[in-house]
Amino acid sequence: MKQLTWQQESVIRQSLRLWRSFQHWTGKTLLENSSDRAEEIARELFLAPFVLVSHGTEPDPIINYGNQKALDLWELSWEELTQMPSRYTAEPVAREERDMPRASFAIAFSLKPKSKAL
Repeated sequence: MKQLTWQQESVIRQSLRLWRSFQHWTGKTLLENSSDRAEEIARELFLAPFVLVSHGTEPDPIINYGNQKALDLWELSWEELTQMPSRYTAEPVAREERDMPRASFAIAFSLKPKSKAL
């Protein structure tokens, strides 16, 4: 019998990373009344009523996790989603904005007038 996506060991590990990281950085939990069992956390995140996606740290990051809501949203299989560069999750116009050099953001912020202390 084939394992469900959320039952795969690599998906369970990534689910725990996301769950712990979110709690570490925000002080909040992704799941209300969740179990502390790894497999149960993986199941709850995969079936959550919100989109949850993560990507790697490659120069052109590849999605490495997407729950069922994400799969439904982009109408992709797990295999398709987890081979897709994350830049393709945005509309083509938004991709162009994402591709702007980060230096342009620094220039934009440096041009903002500074408030004077009273």
